[in-house]
Amino acid sequence: MEGSPRMINIIKFVNARRQVIFIPSKNRVKLPVLQYLAAKTEPERDYTEREVTALLSGWLSGPDPDVARRLLIDEGLLARTIDGARYWRRPFDENWSIH
Repeated sequence: MEGSPRMINIIKFVNARRQVIFIPSKNRVKLPVLQYLAAKTEPERDYTEREVTALLSGWLSGPDPDVARRLLIDEGLLARTIDGARYWRRPFDENWSIH
């Protein structure tokens, strides 16, 4: 269908344990990898910075969880209060697949 987002297979960016081993720099592929990580958070749940970092640490094998957390904020997949005390997942359309 014309105009629909293409599914991106992120398999080459995860290991056998489905942990992200690399966050690409190209937005076309970076966004699906970040969406994959954001999908590990529960919708409608508030997290502390420490909880987000701990959760990401379990799903990352290589990338720094602090960097991943900032990228998730920058791409609008996670939101946070101005003081950084509370984080939550923002709605997004998933356009990634993993096989």
